[in-house]
Formats: sequence, structure tokens, C-alpha cells
Amino acid sequence: MDSRLRRWARKISGSSVEHDREALQQNALASGSIRVAELVDRSSATCTGTITEVSAQQLGEDGWTLLAAVDDGSGVLTLSWLGRRSIAGIEPGVMLTAHGRVSFKRSLPVMFNPRYEIIPCSDR
Repeated sequence: MDSRLRRWARKISGSSVEHDREALQQNALASGSIRVAELVDRSSATCTGTITEVSAQQLGEDGWTLLAAVDDGSGVLTLSWLGRRSIAGIEPGVMLTAHGRVSFKRSLPVMFNPRYEIIPCSDR
């Protein structure tokens, strides 16, 4: 009985995760954004997704960069603001649209110093 309950819990959580990813992708496409999975190196792009992680990293003695991982359901895009340790409103759980040029670092998409718009959420 216990193993059936675990399988049922995994099945429910798996379908919920899939549903969340599909909803993220639909939001991105509805806003006219490009899916992260379809980004091309050195191209200008607009992407919409939810921030999942934020961190500040020191670059050398005086330099900093603020990094934010944005998930749109198809993949994760890293946003990097050079010379910044924090930006008001850039925090996990926030949905935003970012505009900028895409670079690939270690096969992962990155936008440096993107323009961005925070998308207001009605349930906050």
C-alpha cells in the first residue's frame, strides 16, 4: 500500500510539473517571445519567463555581476548585469520579459545587460 501511495504522489507531482512548464511556455509564446530552447547565438531576442535563482558574483577586485536564471518552460536563460550586485525587483518568483543579444557560454544561453520589464502578477 505504501508503494502505491508513493507512485501516486510521484504521478501527481510529475503531471503538475509538466503542466507548470507548459503554462510557462504558453505565457512566453503569448507575449511574442522566443522560447529559450530556440535561441540562436549572437541574435537579438525577447524572452519571457520566471526567475528561479539570483546571485551576485565578484569579477576581479572591483567588479561584480548580478546573475538571474530565467525559466520559460523550454529551458533556462541566464541574465547578467555587469557592475551590479542587486537590482530592485529582480528576485526568485518574479516573471519578466528580457530583451537583448544572446551569447552562448559553455553551451548555455546568456544575455548581458538586458533591458527588462517585470510582469505584474495578480496573485501577489
